[in-house]
Amino acid sequence: MRYPFDPDKVEAIGFDLSWNMPFNSESRLYDELEEKDLYYEIFFHTIGNDEIEDDKSLVKILQVTQDKSIPDETEKQVKVIDFMAENNLEENNISEKSPVMQIEAGPMDGTGEFKFKISDMQLKGIYEQTIPTLGAPILNENYDKDKPDEKFKGHLGMTFYPSSRRTDNSNEQIHPGKPVKAEIPNVYYITVRAVYDFHDDDLVNSTTTETYETQKLLASNYSMPGVANTSIKEDIVPSIEKMYEEVAINKQTGEIDGHQLGFEIVNLKDYYETMLFPTSWKMWDLEGAFIDEDSKDTDSGDDDINRVTPGYILDGNRTYEIFLYQDKPSDDVDDAEQGYLQDDIGPEYGIQGDLNWDEDILNLNYSESSSNKLVYDMQKIESTTDDLYTPEIELSKFEMQALRKGQVLGYYFDDTMDFNSRDGDMNKREIIFKGLDTNQIYYMQVRVKIKVARDPLLDGENLDPQKWTLYSDLSKIKTFTTNSIPTGPTPEEQTPIAPTDFKIIDLSSSSAKLGWTKAATVTEATYELIRTNNRKLDKEYLEKQLTLNQIFKENDDITLFTNEEVGTATELTNVDLLPNTLYYYYLRAVITLSTGEELYSEWIMLPVTTKSIQPPTNLKVELPMFYDYDLKSEVVVSFLAPGPLDDEYAFEIAIRGENDKDYIGSTDPNFPYDLYENPDRLNSDPSTEEGVEFVDFLIQDLDPGKRYDIKVRLIQIQEDGTILRSLFSNMVSHRTEFDAEEEEKDDLFEDLLDKYDYETGQLGNSSFWELDGTDTKKVYKYRMSYLETDFAVTDSYNIKTEEDIEKAIYYFPSEAFETANDENTTLRFEIGDYAVDIRPGTIDDSLEPIEDAEYEESTRRIEDYYIMMELEVKEPRGLVSGQEAILPQLEVNADVVSLEEEDSTIEYEIESKLRNIIAEEREDLERNLEEEFERPYIDVEYLEELVEKEIEDVKEKHKSSAGRVISSEIDGDTKITEVNGSISLNIKIDSNKINVYYFNEYDDWVKQSSFKVPNGYSVNAQNFGTYAITGKEENTSVSIPSVPIKDDILSQYQLDDLFSTDESSMQYGATKNATYQAVARMLGAPENAEPIMFLQRNGIDIIRANLDQAIRQDEAIYVLMQAYEKMNKIDVDKVQVNNRQSITNIGAFQPKYQNYVSAAVALGIIKPENSQVIPSKQMSIESILSIIDKIVP
Repeated sequence: MRYPFDPDKVEAIGFDLSWNMPFNSESRLYDELEEKDLYYEIFFHTIGNDEIEDDKSLVKILQVTQDKSIPDETEKQVKVIDFMAENNLEENNISEKSPVMQIEAGPMDGTGEFKFKISDMQLKGIYEQTIPTLGAPILNENYDKDKPDEKFKGHLGMTFYPSSRRTDNSNEQIHPGKPVKAEIPNVYYITVRAVYDFHDDDLVNSTTTETYETQKLLASNYSMPGVANTSIKEDIVPSIEKMYEEVAINKQTGEIDGHQLGFEIVNLKDYYETMLFPTSWKMWDLEGAFIDEDSKDTDSGDDDINRVTPGYILDGNRTYEIFLYQDKPSDDVDDAEQGYLQDDIGPEYGIQGDLNWDEDILNLNYSESSSNKLVYDMQKIESTTDDLYTPEIELSKFEMQALRKGQVLGYYFDDTMDFNSRDGDMNKREIIFKGLDTNQIYYMQVRVKIKVARDPLLDGENLDPQKWTLYSDLSKIKTFTTNSIPTGPTPEEQTPIAPTDFKIIDLSSSSAKLGWTKAATVTEATYELIRTNNRKLDKEYLEKQLTLNQIFKENDDITLFTNEEVGTATELTNVDLLPNTLYYYYLRAVITLSTGEELYSEWIMLPVTTKSIQPPTNLKVELPMFYDYDLKSEVVVSFLAPGPLDDEYAFEIAIRGENDKDYIGSTDPNFPYDLYENPDRLNSDPSTEEGVEFVDFLIQDLDPGKRYDIKVRLIQIQEDGTILRSLFSNMVSHRTEFDAEEEEKDDLFEDLLDKYDYETGQLGNSSFWELDGTDTKKVYKYRMSYLETDFAVTDSYNIKTEEDIEKAIYYFPSEAFETANDENTTLRFEIGDYAVDIRPGTIDDSLEPIEDAEYEESTRRIEDYYIMMELEVKEPRGLVSGQEAILPQLEVNADVVSLEEEDSTIEYEIESKLRNIIAEEREDLERNLEEEFERPYIDVEYLEELVEKEIEDVKEKHKSSAGRVISSEIDGDTKITEVNGSISLNIKIDSNKINVYYFNEYDDWVKQSSFKVPNGYSVNAQNFGTYAITGKEENTSVSIPSVPIKDDILSQYQLDDLFSTDESSMQYGATKNATYQAVARMLGAPENAEPIMFLQRNGIDIIRANLDQAIRQDEAIYVLMQAYEKMNKIDVDKVQVNNRQSITNIGAFQPKYQNYVSAAVALGIIKPENSQVIPSKQMSIESILSIIDKIVP
């Protein structure tokens, strides 16, 4: 059995035991007990070997005696008693007489089946590993086994067995030891031996004739060990099983007295005998004393409360706790039996029971009470009489409030026989609760509490008793519902229902007649009606318990209708309303109780929108026969208006011209027309019906030859200044008569404005912005959105230039050159006699300044960047390498310009400023034109000059504005000095002898290689910077060898028409156009055929850009080798190339060129220079003719 208050300890072991008498001993046992006493000693082992004395513990001594209680002397029976308990040996843990242990012997019927049996034998003591092993060896003296008589000398270590007498000499007493250390559950062993106590005081030794004066004890051998399997037994305090509830009826009055709750009491006897007694725990009475009826001192009359002795477990030795609550336990409690409440009543007490209660439930202390606890209070139910009675509990309003808030009411009483059920059942306990809410579900649970204690002298010391409180589990939840007490209707039940069918009976622009159906009430109802204008009442003011005064106090803009106006009526007409206005009417029923209290129904709401003011009707245009007005600029309209009209009424005439998007009314301050009411009529006004008035208006300042839509409406001006408007009348259309002179003016006016709009609009449709400059200096900013489209459709793009300028600056967005490279587009810049071609790949992000700008942009140090190109021609200062320059020198520079804003943002700002400039200048132009058109004579030429002037003003202001925007966003610049490959510098000059020089970083003029091209010379420049042109010296001329080409080939294809074949011209560059024409003739093009179209139709892939420039080597090889394939019917892919590494720079060619270049080298058509073929090399006439000579079959 586990220690009740520590789950890791076991305090007692219990088992059943039986053994047989030795064979043939049964028949003489009864008689032998006349002369000697027979004892059985029971030993407890942890080891199965009975020879190990230190492992044994003597745990029980039983005495066998004759059973003298049998009246029939012929029937001999014996009985067995707990010798130690009967003789009050009081040994620790094993001496007390057990109320549950039963010992049996017999029957002595001669069958040889005589047995001794022990049921519920219990060993006490806390079994845990920390207790040292305590042995109680019985054989504590050695003896000589060769001397049989010595066997009987003090086997038990004493001269007297306890049955004869007891002395103060502890050595002569038996002291059974405490149980050995035990682990539970486990397997242990039990052995038994018999001890005989002979009654002869003197016994002569048969060997030595020595007479012993001491008592002789004879002990048998130990029995074979019996196995004792141990396991844990745990019981808790029994809980309430049966509960009852019913309505308590007063037997005298017959009225409901409350609600009666009851339950059957629990029996603690089994729990005491199985769980408390074996562990030396005793019941503690409700007054704090041990319970023992047999221990009363009859002489003194005082109870001995300091000792624990076995006693009967009284029914009154417990407390019942009752818990009443209204809210059902939460769903996270697995089972109602697990308990809904938890009780911890102080550190001096222990708790037994289910501890897995919901941790949200309050820990209760009897001495505390707080509104935030689940358990509101624990109240003791006291006995008020010595007679049997059923206690009654009247719940206070605070207790009822606690129940309604979800708290628990707790009650407890110490169980005595004074508490009885109403029907006299002694096994029931009942309580009547009064004051509970009717028609309410309640829940009740009960548990049992007992107090237990240990004997204070258990260990020989006078200690304060250990006091513990033990609890049962809470009972199952008992649910009950209180009954209703018949009463009259409550005020809530008498609340009237709202009237129905709230509706509009009649409606005009100034009144509304409302009606409703009476509310169905026992008492006749009156009605309350209120109204709001253009808004609904907030819900908080529609609570039915609010009076009209309370509502009006917070809403002083509402209209209250008096009882005299409404009362018990079911209709009401509300007048003096505004036209076309939304009203909300609220209606409710009211009844008055006999107490004077008023009860209100819910409010019902009806929205009402009054009708609009009656609009004018029969609007029409009056004929000139009735009125005298100008048909080109005036018109008279008339209509019928609802009368009578007074000063509160006016009219609004709305007019829409044929070019207007919408109407403009006469109440608008910008109304452009003049109105005159009641113009002179040539005859009398037409007659009208009653309630209708005739109204007419003259409208002036209309334009000739234009159509106008006209409509009218009535306006009513209220006293507070509010203007109410009717709907518009029907619409009429009228066209003024045409005025030829005015029409011509209008057309001219529009034409001039159209010209302005077109010319200024073109400023935003260009691929570049022109910034502020001078006559000789121009500045342009190109726009990426246009360049993307332009680059995609051309191989060569001409950059903006103008004649006679000396300097040009261009800003290109950062993506411009990248897009040109992707589209394989060459950019051509021209200034003076120079043209600069920026080929694809010449400027890209591999150049250090651009690479640095890309990094700074990615790290947000700058927002964007431009690439600025600058070209300038100017007269050189001094001689160039000792020679006179024959042309102005050229400076070509490129910079990376850092920006503080992205190009898209700059573009947006430039466009916005341009739109503002155009709009401002257009207003000036319109004003000036209008002034000129007012003159009697119009000078058309002057008007056109005005338009041109405004356009030029826009351009100049835009240049200045855009220049300021660009300047404000520039954050620095870095020069680009080198390029990838070369740029093509073309010089327009009619000379056979020139020198080209470059001014390097060491301030030296360095001569550059140039070659002749049509209309001049070309230079592959490697750097940006300054270039100068001089005449060629006579001593630098070189003789040109003749070309090794067959004369028949030259004449067959008339190549001398395409190329200059004299010796002085052979080193000139061969143009792309001449090369393509030569190939076309070689492939049989007709004389009048367009060469390029012919080649494309015959599957020859060509590059159409820069046809007048010298052809590059990669393009020349590509087109000529395609001609080789056609003429020789050989695919270049099938040409055997023995050494594909012979051209070390083959990767410099575009992929589509590479096979053609490899085949040309393999066939000996092209000879590499230092194992390289240069793609960008400009091909001379001599080189082209040499290749043609080799490819013609």
